[in-house]
Amino acid sequence: MIPSRRRKVPKRLPILGALAALVLCALGIAVLAQNATSGSLLTVLTPEPTPGSVPNPYCRSQPSGDLPPLDVSDMRLWNYEAAWHASQWDNAFSRIPWRSDHVSLAANGDVVLRLDGSGAPQIKSGSRIAMADKGTWETEVTLPEMREGMVVAPLWLFNQDRREEIDFEFAGTKSLDLSLHAYPRGEHRKTTVSVFKGMDFSNCTVRFKIVADIPAGWASLYVEDELVHRFERKDLGYFVTGKTRPIIEMWAGRDDHEGFVQWLGKWRDLPPGKALTMRVHGYRFSPATDER
Repeated sequence: MIPSRRRKVPKRLPILGALAALVLCALGIAVLAQNATSGSLLTVLTPEPTPGSVPNPYCRSQPSGDLPPLDVSDMRLWNYEAAWHASQWDNAFSRIPWRSDHVSLAANGDVVLRLDGSGAPQIKSGSRIAMADKGTWETEVTLPEMREGMVVAPLWLFNQDRREEIDFEFAGTKSLDLSLHAYPRGEHRKTTVSVFKGMDFSNCTVRFKIVADIPAGWASLYVEDELVHRFERKDLGYFVTGKTRPIIEMWAGRDDHEGFVQWLGKWRDLPPGKALTMRVHGYRFSPATDER
């Protein structure tokens, strides 16, 4: 029922409502209140957790050692026939170019990716490793110190001809983003799910796994053997359509681009002589999938 215009509302109600809203805002909570004759409608939105404010159960201090090391025995500049090759060109998304000398082999067999002011690391599988559209891809890495403005991708799958992707990407210190990019009928479509908000993964050793059957239209993403998300064609209405190859990389987003700053936070140049490193302890691909 709509109240009569002559009906008087006690003045203390809006005053108390305003005071309550001020108190809640001071606590970092947004409140929307609407008074009606039958009562009030209250919606509360909690703020994003701050980096490091949430305990991280996925962080290990040591690698398991049960994945074989990356085979970089034939990795040389411009050798695309190798098992793996390191990129050497400008990155349109960053002011720091890809540099092949920012990928190196450690004495213990780890592959070390180094990001500093002069270069960023990216490694892709070469033609000696067949592309695939079904199977299980796994990496185990020790992540770098996480900073605002950077992307750390410990594993993602890419079809270069179709520009399609299935991604693990740390978005600065904000979250781990799980994404799928596809081009149905030539139109770019993207779905991203952000997980682990508020968790600090700096210097953590973690295993990442993608189990996918692209022709069947599904992909499951695991962290430390725990399923964190599953993409399915029947839910999205689109999906990746071709064979993919694995990529591992780390880069700094453009600090002069509003979209990157909103996504990643603002990158601050590293002091001279400082570098961020990610160590790849192992990688494995199996043509089998362990789920349906």
